[in-house]
Amino acid sequence: FADADHMQADPDLRPLHAEPRFAELVRRTAANARAAAAIDSIAVPSPMPDAIAAPAPAVLPNGLPHGLYLSTRPAAGTEETEFAAWYFSPDGRVFQNPRAGVETADLSAHRGLKGSIRLAGSSLEITWANNPKVAAPLSPTPRGFEWSGLAFAPATPFVVPAQLVGNYANLHPLPDQGELAEVPRRFELRSDGTARWRALSGGEIEGRWELNKFSLRLIEADGTVLRLLALPLDAAKTATPPKRILLAGAVFRRS
Repeated sequence: FADADHMQADPDLRPLHAEPRFAELVRRTAANARAAAAIDSIAVPSPMPDAIAAPAPAVLPNGLPHGLYLSTRPAAGTEETEFAAWYFSPDGRVFQNPRAGVETADLSAHRGLKGSIRLAGSSLEITWANNPKVAAPLSPTPRGFEWSGLAFAPATPFVVPAQLVGNYANLHPLPDQGELAEVPRRFELRSDGTARWRALSGGEIEGRWELNKFSLRLIEADGTVLRLLALPLDAAKTATPPKRILLAGAVFRRS
C-alpha cells in the first residue's frame, strides 16, 4: 500500500472509496511517494559502494510493527540459532514464515501460523488462529524489537542475485506435507540462470531461476513456477554470498 495509484485502482479496495479515512490515506501515500522520490534524487557518495543501508524498523502510528521481519533466538540445548520470517500487515495481522511472499494473494493462501496483533499497554498480544493467545512486553532495540524471547530485525534482501549462486541443502529434515510441501530438499543455482532442484517426491527437476528482492522463482521447462520467500542469514549487508539462507521458513546451507 505504498502506491497511491494502485490503492485507487485495486478493485478489492473499491468499497473503501467513500470512506473519508481512505481518501486521507491515499493523500498521505501520494505525499510520501513525492518525498521519497525527492530524497532518492540526491546523490550521496559512499565509501563502501557494495554496501546497502539496513532498513529502519517500520512502526505504524499506533505503535504496532509493520513489514517483513526476521526473528532469531538460541535453540534450546544447542549452539544453533532458530530463525523465522514474520510479516506484520498494516491492518494488524501477522503471518509467520509466509511460503511464497507477502502479496495479498500469498497471504490469502498462507497455511501456516497467522493471527491478529494489538498493543495492550507495553505488551504486544498475538491472537493466533486456532492457537492460544500470546502476550509479552515489546521492547524496542536499535535494529527492531524484542518480544517473547525473540529478537526481531527488519528483513534485508540480497544485494545482487549472484549472491545465491551455489549448491544448497536443508539443515534439517523437511516434512512431506503442509506449508513446506513444495520446498525442495536441496537445489543448485548456476550463474547462467539455470537451476536444478530435488523435489520432496524425490525427483530431480531442471529449470531456471530468478531473484526479485525477497522472492526466489524456480521455473520448470513447462513454465511451472515455484515462488519462495528467500532471506539471507549471513553477510546480508554486502555482496558476499551468504552461508545460509531462509527459504520459505526452512534453513538451507550453501556448500
